[in-house]
Amino acid sequence: MSHCVSCNMTIEGGTSLSAHYSSDLHLVNVRRKVEGLRPLTAQEHRLKGGAAADGEGAAEGPGDGPPVYSCTLCKKHFRSVQTLQTHVRSTAHLLRKEERIVQRDSQAASMLTSTSLGSAAIGLHRRHNAKAKAMKAKEPTVKGPKVALGDRDEDTSPTRCLFCGHPSEDVDANVAHMEATHHFFVPMKARCSNVEGLLLYLSRKVNGLVCLVCNEKTRAFHTLDALRDHMRESNHERIVLSVEYNDFYDCTLEDPDNMQKVEIDGDQLVVAAGGDKGGRVVLRKEADVPRARPRESEQHAQQRKAILASENAALVAARKEQRELTTVERRQQGELTRRSDAEYQALQLKVSMRANKLHPKGYDGEGTLY
Repeated sequence: MSHCVSCNMTIEGGTSLSAHYSSDLHLVNVRRKVEGLRPLTAQEHRLKGGAAADGEGAAEGPGDGPPVYSCTLCKKHFRSVQTLQTHVRSTAHLLRKEERIVQRDSQAASMLTSTSLGSAAIGLHRRHNAKAKAMKAKEPTVKGPKVALGDRDEDTSPTRCLFCGHPSEDVDANVAHMEATHHFFVPMKARCSNVEGLLLYLSRKVNGLVCLVCNEKTRAFHTLDALRDHMRESNHERIVLSVEYNDFYDCTLEDPDNMQKVEIDGDQLVVAAGGDKGGRVVLRKEADVPRARPRESEQHAQQRKAILASENAALVAARKEQRELTTVERRQQGELTRRSDAEYQALQLKVSMRANKLHPKGYDGEGTLY
C-alpha cells in the first residue's frame, strides 16, 4: 500500500500507483497544491470535470477560497507563496525596486537641500538684523531736526546740509547745523577767505556723487542716499585740506617736504615753509593721511631688481637640491607601485579563472590563460 500526499489517498502498489500518477486527478491535485488549494476527491473531480477542477474553484465556499498574495510595489496579486517568491526574484521586480530607491533618495536629497538653504537664509537674515541693531545701538544718537523725504532728495547748496539735506536760512546757520549734528567743521576757519564758495564747491562734489575724502578713488554711487550712508559709516563727513582748496584760503596749501609740530591755542598743527602766500597749516590728523609713494629712481630700481634676482636664484637652487634628493625616493615608490599593481592583476586573473566554469581547467585552473 502507498499513500499519495498530493491527493491524500491510499493506493495499492504496482500498476495502480503508476496509473494514479498519470491520471488527471493527480495532475489537478498537484497543480492545486502549488496554488495553495485543498486536494479534490475522485467524486468531486468526476462532478466538476477536468477543466472545472483546474479552475479557481468557484463552487467552493468562501472559507475554502485561495489566499491572495500581493506585491504592493508592482501592484500584482498571486494565489500562492511560491509564485510570489518567484516574482520577487524576477528582473522586472528588482528593476522597479531600484527605481523606487533612487527616486526616494533623490526626493530626500532635494528636500534636505531646500531645507538647509532655507535655514541658512533665515539664519543669515537674523544675524544681519541683530548686527544692524547692535551697530545702531552703539552709534551716538544725535538729535537734529527731522528732514522730509523731498528735502533729502533735493540737490545740496551752500544753505542746505551736505549730509542730510536740511535747509537753513543762510550759510552761517548751515555751518552751525553741520557742526552740531554731523560734527563737520571747516578746517582753519579763521584762514578761510570764502566759506560760501567752499560750501558751494563741496555741494557740487556731493551732487556729483563724489565722496569728500575718497574723491574718485572710491566706488561709484547711484543715489545721493547711498553716498551719504557711505560718508556716515566711513567717518568721511569731513574734508582733508590739500591744494584742491587753495582758492578758498588766504594761505598756500601745498604738500611740504619737511613739517614740524607747533602748538597754537592748544590745538596741534603742522606747518611748513614755502609758497608765495606763506606756509601750509593743516591739522595733525590730516597730516597722518598716507600720501602717494614717490616715484622710484633708476638706482633704486636696479637695486630692487638685483635683490629680486638673487632671491630668485637662491629659490631655484633650493628647488633643484630638493628635486635631486627626492628623485631616488620617487623612483623606488613608483617601482613598488608597479609591482603591487602587477601582483593584483595576476591575482584577479586567477580568481576569474577559478570562477569561469567554461575554462578548460575548471574551477582550480592555474597558469596562463590562452
